Amino acid sequence: MIEKNEDIASSVTVYLSEFCSIDLSKIKNDSELVKDLHIEGDDGIELIDSFSKRFNVDMTSFSASEYFVQESSFNPIFSIWKLVFRKNDLLKPLYVKDLIESAALKRWAG
Repeated sequence: MIEKNEDIASSVTVYLSEFCSIDLSKIKNDSELVKDLHIEGDDGIELIDSFSKRFNVDMTSFSASEYFVQESSFNPIFSIWKLVFRKNDLLKPLYVKDLIESAALKRWAG
């Protein structure tokens, strides 16, 4: 069982590296997608959608708005508001290990 979990962890890490064009050595289990890997907004939502398909994970209970700031067409007032009020600080952290656990369980583990 441990080998299988290690295989899943390796597969998820390689997947993130390839999907996001991030050097594999920079991705750790405790890496936070937004703060450490800079996966934000629509990119984060696209990643989760692709991740769920690639690893056959039921993500129906995953709420993207809790983890990623929703992007919209460029709005300078929103950009300033986000910068001043640090909207990302209000989001729940999403770690690589959360995706690994979800891939092992085949459902959102959060």
